[in-house]
Amino acid sequence: ILSILLAHAIEIVCAVPLPDQTTRLGILLIGNEEGLLAFRSISFSLYALLASWWLLKRTQTRIDRDTLREPFFIQSFLTSPFAVIGSIASIMARAQAPWAIVCGLAIGVAITLWYLLAQASVYRHVTGRGMGRSLLFAGATFLLSSALLLVGSYLIVIGLTLAPFQGSS
Repeated sequence: ILSILLAHAIEIVCAVPLPDQTTRLGILLIGNEEGLLAFRSISFSLYALLASWWLLKRTQTRIDRDTLREPFFIQSFLTSPFAVIGSIASIMARAQAPWAIVCGLAIGVAITLWYLLAQASVYRHVTGRGMGRSLLFAGATFLLSSALLLVGSYLIVIGLTLAPFQGSS
């Protein structure tokens, strides 16, 4: 959560606007500071949760609250720099200057590659598999998490509500 707060503070300092929210769902979830922070926390936690679940499945460990705790903390440790630096890359990519956009995209690619390599190293250590297979599994869990977030973000930003938000009466 501290990583999310740090990234949010950087976004506030840089004064980067978010897309307009015109649906009830969008306004509810990311139309204010608290909703935005909660959404980001849940979003980045999804990466750690799916990676932890995969680790437990690969090691044939029963999945419950107690067995999930340690791998989730390990994965959260990896997700924190990904969240902060990825957020900075996103801020730069939304800027008006072409050089900032290019730098933001380059930083985004670099932190994603770092995250995948770090996650693969953990997978390799825990499962005893080779680095190639661990990279494959890291990529698969990353793509699954990203796909779920993209679909969720689409539903929130674009909205499933039939009518735009009219404000309170």
